[in-house]
Amino acid sequence: MKFTRPQILCIEICCVILSLTSTLTFWVGTATAQNRSKTPQPNVTMVGTPRWWIVPRQEGNTSEGRLYFGAVLQNNLDVAVKVGLSFQAYIADGTRYSGCYSPGGGGPGVTEEIAPHEKALLVCNRSIVPRDMKDLQVTIRLWDAQVIKNNNPNAQIVESGLLKLTNLFEKESSEYDAFARVKTLTSRDTNVYVLIRFYSEDGIQVATCESQNDLVEAEVTLRMTCGVHVFVDAGSPKPKTVRAEVKGIR
Repeated sequence: MKFTRPQILCIEICCVILSLTSTLTFWVGTATAQNRSKTPQPNVTMVGTPRWWIVPRQEGNTSEGRLYFGAVLQNNLDVAVKVGLSFQAYIADGTRYSGCYSPGGGGPGVTEEIAPHEKALLVCNRSIVPRDMKDLQVTIRLWDAQVIKNNNPNAQIVESGLLKLTNLFEKESSEYDAFARVKTLTSRDTNVYVLIRFYSEDGIQVATCESQNDLVEAEVTLRMTCGVHVFVDAGSPKPKTVRAEVKGIR
């Protein structure tokens, strides 16, 4: 069957349109997949079930306390990840009660970095509630699970240690600091900061802190500490050890 010149031209135009349509569909599909890539990945899983507890206030109020939520997450990846978690509580009959999430309810109430193949307890507190509260049901939602890139700053940790501080409200929370001594691996001065992980007796990460950015001069092993002290509530496991990681400045 022979085609006329106009028919051949029409067929060529249709083929071009079809090709463009397929390409556009691929682009749209890719963009959608990229948008979805911000959703939690299955390589971060929950260990056990979420729990809640109430820590009495020390201001002389014996009828109220702080409501805490907690859940243990397992990082199953070969790299560190930063994850966000939100909590929602319901009383026994299913009525929505207090929760722990970002302002407006559109994000996590707590965000934490978890080392490769390790477990971390994420704890969140937002509310003052009656101390006799019972039978709460708790749900959690895992937000963005972001892979943390390892940037080598050409420096290393020589020593690190846990520092227990005196706290006026010991029955409500314990206060900690930590130190790390950092040395450069080259003859050049290096700008770094340290991330310090606090671990319970059973090896679960219960808190982290970061130092300020600082300059490590090549001739000196620099001692660095947490930029902000770590407070661990009375219902959470207490830190027993720390491990520090040196990172290039942000």
